[in-house]
Amino acid sequence: MDICFNIVFFYLVFVHAQVCAEIPSECTGCGCCVPRLYTCDQNDNCYNGCLDGYWGNRCYNKCLYRNCIKCDRYNCYQCKTGFYDKKCESSCGYQCKTCNRWNGCTECNTGYYGSRCEKHCGDYCASCDKQIGCTVCEAGYYSNNGLCRQCYYKSIGCTCTEYKNCIDCMVGYFPNKEQCLRCPNTCTSCTSSTQCTSCSDGRFGSMCQYQCAETCIHGSCFSKYATCQCNWYYTGDTCDQCSSGYYGHECMQACSEGCSSDTCSQNDGSCTCKDGWKGVKCDRCADRYFGNKCDMKCKRNCDSCNGLYNCEVCNLVAAKVVLKINAKSGQEIAPV
Repeated sequence: MDICFNIVFFYLVFVHAQVCAEIPSECTGCGCCVPRLYTCDQNDNCYNGCLDGYWGNRCYNKCLYRNCIKCDRYNCYQCKTGFYDKKCESSCGYQCKTCNRWNGCTECNTGYYGSRCEKHCGDYCASCDKQIGCTVCEAGYYSNNGLCRQCYYKSIGCTCTEYKNCIDCMVGYFPNKEQCLRCPNTCTSCTSSTQCTSCSDGRFGSMCQYQCAETCIHGSCFSKYATCQCNWYYTGDTCDQCSSGYYGHECMQACSEGCSSDTCSQNDGSCTCKDGWKGVKCDRCADRYFGNKCDMKCKRNCDSCNGLYNCEVCNLVAAKVVLKINAKSGQEIAPV
């Protein structure tokens, strides 16, 4: 009986020693549990899951594959960054930007190509295909056997498809016959020597002749478009004029409806009147007209009225009543 008891005792001691030996030292005391306010219970069962690379209720078990960070006993569900395949053994490549778990690298960092982004696109490459390499060179260079070579006429602003041809102009130059000429000094791009399409910072205008801070007072300055975008009520290249139909210091006063062309002097609102209006600003009805739009006429013998049958000032000729005595009847009559 004592012999059996000793055997059982030593067996249990051996099993306990084996279990303890299998627990990674870093995982004791809930060390491999995701730390939170409450990390694990009194039996070391983790409340919030395991740190990367471990699995199990107590997170004592390491993932089967070295580069795996999310797993169970037999399967890996997520690889470390930079690795892929079922066992996370294949490298995505140092210049890989996006790596798929099963297919490997799908997008390279700028300047690289190849299945693992191990190849350099070369100097002066503007666009590089992951499979075939450089497809578009920077302005002033052309593609030759997968490399970007400098155009012969690059120094005078030409772009090319072969060493000595000139098919277009680089930014900062404009085409003139069969050559490229440099844009004016303050232009960053242009279509001619007198038309800039973008300016250096802080400038605008067709020749970038204006400074934003000094001239674009009533607008927003966009040097990259060579323009001053006017605020409401303002217009003009430098936004220094009132928009059509407005006048005054802040261009917020509307011209009178009686102005003939719907425009007026931006200083005082004076204008040429439409028919039926009068005054310096054409803001009153002319003689013999009435109504909100001064488009209705008074009765024939009325010089001023505020309604068709409400005459305020009669015509002077009509006001002179000529008495005519009808020889037969003796009645006084007035001319119509």
